[in-house]
Amino acid sequence: MKSILSYLIISILTIGSLSAQYNYGLKGGLNYTNNVVNQQSTINDSKYKAGIHVGIFASADVTEKVDMQIELLYSGKGYQFVETAFSESGNLNLNYITFPLLVGYKATEEIRLSIGPELGYLISANSKFGPDRIDVSDKWDNKLDIGLAAGLDYTLSEKICAGVRYTHGFSSVVANAYVSDNNGNSTGERAKFQNRSLQLSLSYHLK
Repeated sequence: MKSILSYLIISILTIGSLSAQYNYGLKGGLNYTNNVVNQQSTINDSKYKAGIHVGIFASADVTEKVDMQIELLYSGKGYQFVETAFSESGNLNLNYITFPLLVGYKATEEIRLSIGPELGYLISANSKFGPDRIDVSDKWDNKLDIGLAAGLDYTLSEKICAGVRYTHGFSSVVANAYVSDNNGNSTGERAKFQNRSLQLSLSYHLK
């Protein structure tokens, strides 16, 4: 948590010192998320799951074309279990506070491209099967999630922007896990359960 706070403080100070030309506002929208094991295949019979994100943002111009933007968001991630002969369908819900820090490039008056790191702090993890909700934070136990985000924003009006963003997680949500063979024996290879997220957003500029 200390590393996230340091990252957040440095980001705010950096943006605050860049330019008197700054903006801030509210944003929110939909997430479409999954979790990938060792970047090869999804977890057994998993599917992408819908969720939401909501929060605030602030940006400052570096040049006429380039800006920097920091965001503070609640973001729901995880994946959907597929129904099998042994279990019903359900969701794994991973709830994060995320801190994207993005460098933006204004390709046109309406189109802005952006890329940068995203840090996430896991505040809760639960599985939901039917009416039952189970706390699984003891398994999904790596609180810090580090990823790379890239996206495109389109200006709809003076105050409103629409955006799409993909975030590729590099950290494993499970701290200590290993790949098993078909007999259930560990291969010695560390398993990485990494988040993947597609976001569709609307942003409202207060300034």
